[in-house]
Amino acid sequence: MNEVVVGRREMHLAAYMKFRGATLVKGGRDGFVFETDRSLDEWRVEHGNSCCLQVDRELLTLKHFLAG
Repeated sequence: MNEVVVGRREMHLAAYMKFRGATLVKGGRDGFVFETDRSLDEWRVEHGNSCCLQVDRELLTLKHFLAG
């Protein structure tokens, strides 16, 4: 296991990692630290290929539609 740091700008990735079983060690203003057996790049690829990212984008589109 190694520690992986995910910045605040990638909060969706951090949520995905936690959902998929990475252990959250700590979180703060600078981001989140996870204990995992995968690299951050591996997590990014898995997340990018998942339906979760597309669903989030669609939710944002609907929110903008309602707001405007």
